[in-house]
Amino acid sequence: MSTPLEDARDRLQRAVRRGSYQEAGRLLEEYSRAVRAALVSTALDSGPPAATLRSALDVLRWADRVVRAGRAHDAARLAKLGASRTYRPARPARAATWELEG
Repeated sequence: MSTPLEDARDRLQRAVRRGSYQEAGRLLEEYSRAVRAALVSTALDSGPPAATLRSALDVLRWADRVVRAGRAHDAARLAKLGASRTYRPARPARAATWELEG
């Protein structure tokens, strides 16, 4: 059976993998609360909190790398789209009214 900390971590990682950054921001707060709760319970049990902190930092570093990579890919795609737009006219060319026959 998983702990609340593991559940919060898994939900955060799923949101980051999907690119659901607003949801990930909300889940990051939830994960932070779960880490604090785990640290408090660890302190009460007289266990070392270092493993919990190390694991939390690993998750945060992973999320940071994934989000930065996703943003870099999105920026590259956006730049590619922008580059292709320079070859298209900004507005469709319309014939001037004085050029129309009829």
